[in-house]
Amino acid sequence: MTREDSTESVLALCDALERVTDGVAALDADLRYTVVNEAAAELLGRSPDELEGTTVSGSFGGDTDVEERLETAMETGSRTTFEHYDAERDRWLEIRAHPDEGGLSLALIDVTERKGRERELERQEYLFDSVQGLIDVGMWEYDPATDRLFWSDGVRAIHGVDDSYEPTVSEAIDFYHPDDRDVIAAAVEDALEHGERFDLDLRIVRTDGEIRDVRTHGEVVSADGQSGGVLRGAFQDITERKERERELERVRAFVENSSDTISVVDEDGVIQYSSAAAYQEGGVPPESLVDRSAFERIHPDDRAEAERTFERALANPGEKYVCQYRGRQADGSWVWLESTCVRPADGDIEGLVVVTRDIAERKRRAQERRALSEEYEAVFENADDGIFLVDVETEDGDPVFRYSRLNPSHEERTGLTTAAVKGRTPREVLGEDTGRVAETHYRRCVETRSAVTYDESVTPPDVDGVWQTRLAPVVVDGEVARVVGIARDVTERVEHERELRRKNARLDEFASVISHDIRNPLSVALGRVQLLDAGSESEHLPPVLRSLVRIEAIVDDTLTLARHGETVAETEPISITGLAGQCWGTVDVADAILEVDDEFTLHGDRDRLRHVFENLFRNSVEHGSTSSRSGADDSVDHGSTGSRPDADDSVGHGEPSVTVRVGRLGDDGLYVADDGPGIPEPERETVFEPGHKSSAGGTGFGLTIVRRIVEAHGWTVTAAESETGGARFEFRGVDIEDAVDDETSGD
Repeated sequence: MTREDSTESVLALCDALERVTDGVAALDADLRYTVVNEAAAELLGRSPDELEGTTVSGSFGGDTDVEERLETAMETGSRTTFEHYDAERDRWLEIRAHPDEGGLSLALIDVTERKGRERELERQEYLFDSVQGLIDVGMWEYDPATDRLFWSDGVRAIHGVDDSYEPTVSEAIDFYHPDDRDVIAAAVEDALEHGERFDLDLRIVRTDGEIRDVRTHGEVVSADGQSGGVLRGAFQDITERKERERELERVRAFVENSSDTISVVDEDGVIQYSSAAAYQEGGVPPESLVDRSAFERIHPDDRAEAERTFERALANPGEKYVCQYRGRQADGSWVWLESTCVRPADGDIEGLVVVTRDIAERKRRAQERRALSEEYEAVFENADDGIFLVDVETEDGDPVFRYSRLNPSHEERTGLTTAAVKGRTPREVLGEDTGRVAETHYRRCVETRSAVTYDESVTPPDVDGVWQTRLAPVVVDGEVARVVGIARDVTERVEHERELRRKNARLDEFASVISHDIRNPLSVALGRVQLLDAGSESEHLPPVLRSLVRIEAIVDDTLTLARHGETVAETEPISITGLAGQCWGTVDVADAILEVDDEFTLHGDRDRLRHVFENLFRNSVEHGSTSSRSGADDSVDHGSTGSRPDADDSVGHGEPSVTVRVGRLGDDGLYVADDGPGIPEPERETVFEPGHKSSAGGTGFGLTIVRRIVEAHGWTVTAAESETGGARFEFRGVDIEDAVDDETSGD
């Protein structure tokens, strides 16, 4: 080729290079620029003329790495591509080197935008990977063409599976809670068939069985961003958020349904929120309180203290302050309220949370307790009985008793003082033996949690006497915290009882003498006189016989008084019908009539009650059949209880009969009444006295026996007039119940 041809070729090449948009340059074997087009010169920041004839070391900002890579390509004859960052121009260049016969051909491409996109993609990937762990979120994608489901690491972590787990669509749906599976399945189907986007809050069951709340979002997209293609979405664990929402809902429900008014008051004392309880408590609509001063409904006398409480609460976040005051109701009345104020330490609320409640009832109860306490204190200080308080503590599971206080009466009678016994145990105060006995009673009161009563000679040293002590437990929070004791000096009563027992013993001895030493000779005398009377006409024998019979009646009644006047200890249920019938059968009733008006059961001593009814029946029959209805002077005969013969007993069977009635008297009484002559009113108080009689044949002990037996049962008896004008005896305090079967009623 001629020189002219070569020159023309070079010029043609240069002209072609100028039309190329990328930078193009040629280097000789010494890495000097021989050809540089305008695009390359612009990328390198110089003109083509400035670059031609210079080495590459000066055109890349002194980056020796570029020169080394180009030398390597020259030496090895291998193509190479690498990137260079031009810090001066903040530009990325991609350099492609192609070895040739004269050196290297370079292609320079500006890849700054591409590098920017790559860095942005890297940042997004880094952010996504980081966020997955921080906020429990992940990405998923389903390709219906390949039926492949992809889960990111975040989605796998939420499900509790390892990083290698690759689920199918059906397996993924099976992770959902049974109640939510149909929902997610329908959402996926609608998205694939109709392009419906979904965003759902559902539940999944992790592999460890834990139920988690999740939010799943999905929509159909394609690689170019157009609709159609793959189903892609995000997956987030929202368990904590849901729990907060549920907690907020519980709080909201509590606030709205609380009986207390819950308010938010800003730093200026203006109400920003008030719950519905404001209307329930004071009839004030809560909305009418908003944007109003929290102090305007407080009584003027209480407002200053309320404001001071408000300021203290504002100045001390997290601390609670309580204030009691009178608040005005909707009707203008004043009621006692209590507000608890606190400024949240977390600063979520600018001001105070105030909880207000009506304490009118509590105030009333407190006043009652104060009044009651004052009454108790008055009783404690002025009672004649000794009162002592014992604190109960627990050590190693056992109660320990320590005296706390003595009332003045106790101090006066025992010589002890509160100062001397306070905090000390019974053994320390009373001595080892006496204190142990006292502790036994205290422990029984604590263990049974009931009142305990006992008589004791347990007294402080050098103090004689007998005390009746009653203990009562004081229960606080389910535990006995104190024992209250009331001690009464019963020395006189005990001495009286002892004397009574001695008298009863002498009476029993007397009764025994009568029973054996008098009755036996009397029976012999009575038998001999009866034999003489049968074979003799002496006018002296009948009076002697009557006297002996009367002596026998007196002996019988005396024994009855001696043996049946003691207190009844044991009782049994007794049918009134059976008892009355049994007693009626032992009395010579002639043509008299017995009527039982009511059937009921009473509790008593059957043997003793037979004496009561037999005496009353005999009294009614004898006086109702031998006397006229107007014979008041002969209306009561206190006959004996036996069925012995009476030489002067003249019951005229031809006389008009008497009717005796037995019936119930209210809830605790009964009566025995007849239609005979009755008892004169002046004598109704004295008929029960020993020796009171109105007929020559009586002993004067019949109704006395009735009263003694009745009182031994704890009852009372009075004489009155029946509806027909006859005698009526009324018994009160009787233990009565509806009629029950009495198997022994016929005994």
